[in-house]
Amino acid sequence: EPDKDWVYDNFLPFLEKQHGYKLCIHDRDFQYGRLIVDNIVENMKNSRKIVLILSESFAESKWCQFEVLLAHERFLEHGPDSLISIKLEEITTFRMTNTLETLIKFATHAVWSNQNKEEFSVRILDCFQVKTDNIDKNNSNRSKHRCSHSHAQKMKVKEDRNKIFSDKFEHLFNEMCSRVDLMSETLCKRLDSLEKTVKSDITFLKNKVDKLETNLTSLQDSIIDSQSTSK
Repeated sequence: EPDKDWVYDNFLPFLEKQHGYKLCIHDRDFQYGRLIVDNIVENMKNSRKIVLILSESFAESKWCQFEVLLAHERFLEHGPDSLISIKLEEITTFRMTNTLETLIKFATHAVWSNQNKEEFSVRILDCFQVKTDNIDKNNSNRSKHRCSHSHAQKMKVKEDRNKIFSDKFEHLFNEMCSRVDLMSETLCKRLDSLEKTVKSDITFLKNKVDKLETNLTSLQDSIIDSQSTSK
C-alpha cells in the first residue's frame, strides 16, 4: 500500500501528466475478469519498459516475485535498457533473491528520496528517453525476427507431425502384422485340430460301417440257414 501511494502521488503524475508517458498500473489498467497471471504477462510483454519499484513490501509479495522472474527473462532477451529499478527503501538481505539482486546490479537504476527529487526526475527521464527511429528499427527487426521464427516454428511443427504420423503408422503396421501372425498361427492350430477331429470321426464312421456290414452279412446268412431248415 505505501508503494501504491508513492506511485499515485509522485511517479504517475510526473511521467503521465507532465511528460506524456503511459504507465500500466494493475488496479487501473488490468482487464477485469481476466486471470491476474494473464494480465501481468501480456502487459509486461507489450510494455516498452518494465519498472520495478523496490521496497520491503515488493520483496514480500509473491506476485511481485513472479514479475521479477518475467523481468529477468526480458532482461536476458532485450538487455538492461528494457528495465528500470527504483529503490524506495533498502530490502532486507533474507528477502533479496539472486534474481532480484542481478536485476538491481545490471538494470538501469534510480534511488528515490525527498531530498533528491530533482536529481531523481532527471535520472528517470533519461531512462525513458528513446528515439523514435530506434524504436521503429527495433520493432521492424523484431517483426522480421518473429516472421522468421514463426516460419521456422511452422516447419518444425510440420516435421514433428510427419514424424509422429510416420511413427504411429509404423507402430500400427507392426501391430497389424503381429495380429495377422497371431491369427494365422491360431487358424493353423484350429485347422490341425479340425483335421484330426475329422479323421477321427471318419475312422469312427468307417468302423461303424464295417460293423454294420458284418452284422448285415451275418443276418443274411442266418436267414438263408433258416429257410434251408424249414424246407
